[in-house]
Parts: sequence; C-alpha cells; structure tokens
Amino acid sequence: MSSAESWTDPERLRRYRARVFAERQGLREAFADAAGHQEGVLRDLLDFNSGTEYGKRHGFDRIRTLDDFRKAVPVQTYADLEPWIERAAGGEPGVLTADRPTVFFTSSGSTGAHKKVPVTPRFMRTTFFPFYYAAWAP
Repeated sequence: MSSAESWTDPERLRRYRARVFAERQGLREAFADAAGHQEGVLRDLLDFNSGTEYGKRHGFDRIRTLDDFRKAVPVQTYADLEPWIERAAGGEPGVLTADRPTVFFTSSGSTGAHKKVPVTPRFMRTTFFPFYYAAWAP
C-alpha cells in the first residue's frame, strides 16, 4: 500500500475529518427544523418509490402529509412484509424500493427468528453514512 493509500496519510485523514464535521453540521441543521426535515424526507422517499409495486399499492403518489401516510400505510409486522422482501431478495426489481438492494442484513429481531433487511445504495448514502460519520464528530 502506498503512502497515498495509507489510513495514516494526512490528506486522507483531512478528508475524513472534513466529512465527519460536515455530516455533524448537516444533522444539526436538520434538528433546527425537525418537522420540516421530516416532511422533506417523507416527500423524497414517496417520490423516489412511488413507481414501485409497494408504492403503487399504497398510493405513494397521492400521499401529501404524514397523516396521509399513516392512513395509507398501516403499521406492519415482518410477516406482512416478508413476501415483498423475499421477492426483492430473489432479484425482482421495483418491489419495495426503486433501487435494488445490494445486500440483505440479517437480524434476529425480537423473536429470535432471522429476518432479512434490504439495504440499498441510496439508504447507505442518505441515511447510514451521514449518521455514521456524524457519530464520530466530538
């Protein structure tokens, strides 16, 4: 591994530190208007996934508010979602999300039975990594 690729390379450390602090700042800005940010995230998810089979079944294109979402998409158990997840795991596109899951995490859940959790590139980019990096900021 060359020094440019090393984990101790000063430039790599500078970029990592900049990302950590930028993600923390983004999180702080979201907290300043939590309700507005929540509405924006909901709108983005609905718009992005309205063409999926799940989105069509639940009328994502007609949902405008959080209350609309609550009415259109009831609380569901893993058993309710499992057929959808299995179809996505089998490679069928556009079932639950507009982008294909790249991996399926497994969770024992509260019952101890293994459950598949689809993970998409978009989830990693918009949700997981920002919080991961923000958590490292002092």
